[in-house]
Amino acid sequence: AKKDGRLRPVVDCRRSNCWFDEPAGVRLVSGETLAGLELGDDERLYVGGVDLKDCFYHFELPEPLRPYFSLRPVRAGAVGVTSLGGQAVPPDMLIFPQFKVLPMGWSWALWWCQNIHQNIVLRSGGLACNRLEDRKVCAPLSSSCHFEYVDNFQALSTDLGQVRGLVSKVVEAFVDLGLPYHELEPGGEDVDEVVAVG
Repeated sequence: AKKDGRLRPVVDCRRSNCWFDEPAGVRLVSGETLAGLELGDDERLYVGGVDLKDCFYHFELPEPLRPYFSLRPVRAGAVGVTSLGGQAVPPDMLIFPQFKVLPMGWSWALWWCQNIHQNIVLRSGGLACNRLEDRKVCAPLSSSCHFEYVDNFQALSTDLGQVRGLVSKVVEAFVDLGLPYHELEPGGEDVDEVVAVG
């Protein structure tokens, strides 16, 4: 599959998924939750965020799980492999490359990605009680609410400083962890203003 003009390996996980239990559920934010946010007549809502680049491919798959996610066989010489496990490999030998990162078709990949992202935000100062999720009572918008939607992080508040502060801390955490993100708008802030419509 191609993304951003680059060829990406594709793995068919249908058979692999048969080896795993049904994944645990995730509670993503829903349109209903966002529609339930209320502003006072004179209040303004500020929204800021950051988007992880190719997030599934930056979270490492534990080694014991890798044999479940192999790509089609290729000749060792075609991909420059000359040895495996310290042993020489002839160029015409067929090898089966394995995924080292979360394969998107794996039934548990979304759960892993979402939970890792949420934990990064918690370590950055976002509060679990202020996370917007489906069927959850919203925190007051005077405090900084937030949600993580797989690879997207959004902070919302009637206080512009709180939005900028939380987005900045999350970006800092991404940098510290070596997680690439899509560049923010010029000036280092990706914050939009939403005015209440009466």
